[in-house]
Amino acid sequence: MKKFLILGDGIVSHLVANVLSNFGHKSFILKSKGTKKLSKSNRYFSLNILSKYFLSLMEFWPLDKNIIPYSKIKTWDNETHKKLNFDSHDISFDNFGFVVNESELIDKIITKSKKNKNISYLNIIEEESRDGIIRILDQKKITDIDYIISTIKNHDLVLNRIKFDEINYNQEALVTNVKLENSDNHTAYQKFSKSCIYGLLPLGNSNYNLIISADFDKINDLKSQNKTKFLNTIRHDLENDLFSVNKVFSHTSFPLSGYKARQHYVDNILVMGGAAHSIHPLAGMGLNMGIQEAFILYELLQRADGHMDDKLLISCDYEFRKFNNEIYYAVNFLKEFYTNKTFPNHIKKISLEIFDNFEFIKTKVIMKASGASTLKSFNLIR
Repeated sequence: MKKFLILGDGIVSHLVANVLSNFGHKSFILKSKGTKKLSKSNRYFSLNILSKYFLSLMEFWPLDKNIIPYSKIKTWDNETHKKLNFDSHDISFDNFGFVVNESELIDKIITKSKKNKNISYLNIIEEESRDGIIRILDQKKITDIDYIISTIKNHDLVLNRIKFDEINYNQEALVTNVKLENSDNHTAYQKFSKSCIYGLLPLGNSNYNLIISADFDKINDLKSQNKTKFLNTIRHDLENDLFSVNKVFSHTSFPLSGYKARQHYVDNILVMGGAAHSIHPLAGMGLNMGIQEAFILYELLQRADGHMDDKLLISCDYEFRKFNNEIYYAVNFLKEFYTNKTFPNHIKKISLEIFDNFEFIKTKVIMKASGASTLKSFNLIR
């Protein structure tokens, strides 16, 4: 049995602790400072096919409350007026994704984790010795830690070991809920323009979670508007022949940043989830990338009969980068492709036409974004 210190107490941290427990390893989760029980908020996640598969495997699925599946994605570009339609049945799945509330997902995972005898919680690290070994106080006994797994980037143990590549999106995100008319409750929508990216995830009963990614001036302008003006602005910005907006709710905002770890495993520390990467929300892949890493860790441990050593963690490093770097670069390319004001519209339109007409390319993109290609690579689907 190996002993792990896990930095971070979010979704990915708890999934990793449960994976390790399945193979007989012990985890000590370091609680984040100021951690509070989440209130019901506007934050929702779109979980892809792989995430649902893995959460089911770990017995965290289904959730106790609403899960909203969607099988279609419809996008349009404001500059070229080109529309793209995606259907999950094209890759032989009933749905692309499943929209869940953040707090409901966390509550489900933490409630089960607290009953796991191989998972303990710490408020502080008791001691970091001069020989580099981390020691913690477990039930009044000093315990040496074999490995560290971090899902948070801003910790000295991470920043002193891991190097990052970073990208400045020069954007902020505003999140709100809206009510639509004439929408399809099993369809996600996305609009691109050179100033904004709008993403809409279905919440049921014509309610949608809207995330707007735009430059700071645009977001500040939206935040300064009263409810009536805000509704009129959203109606104007999202004007289309698919649906109309008839109500908006309160909103929150946060800055956007992009980064990825050059290596995931250095000097006995493995970085995963938010400690390893952050990407633009246009594809809704952030949490799915972290869950995919927990899934890969599970599969590698399964193949090794639960044996944990440096060799396995080096394999994690390789597999994490192989699968997630493609997503990271693809999302950054799409953000630049749609929002770069110097990119000629006629070239963009031709590119979108080529993409739309080549089913092989389109299918490959869908397989990658849904996580189906990862499941296929581990021989879990045909």
